Amino acid sequence: MCYEVVEGFTVHNFKVKKGTLTDGASIPLFLCSILGAHPFSPAIIAQSIAHDVMYNNAIVFFNAAVKGSNKGTKLRAMQDFRAADNWFYDALRINNRRLRCKLFFWAVRAYSTLKFGIFEWYIKPFFIKQ
Repeated sequence: MCYEVVEGFTVHNFKVKKGTLTDGASIPLFLCSILGAHPFSPAIIAQSIAHDVMYNNAIVFFNAAVKGSNKGTKLRAMQDFRAADNWFYDALRINNRRLRCKLFFWAVRAYSTLKFGIFEWYIKPFFIKQ
């Protein structure tokens, strides 16, 4: 189910426009009880909506790379997905403890990998900024 943002807002220097569509935090539902939150929890909803916007922008490049074999476009999509995930972690750190942020980060990363089949994230070294 999709919901529409009725009033624009800014979170961690990222502007979300009025009319943006979201499904809340994109984490597998079975992880909600482990994380102690649901997809519309107040502590994560603003960051989740902004992350959705960033992912929607990256999906444009990802779909173009899938249709063609342009490695540059695929690399751009991978960089955008990673940047969105890193931003999400940093934005969560404002209101949440580090362990909880890392759990949300990896839950979102796992969901995205399953949804889009983007396994290069696990092949290349990746470290969360501290």
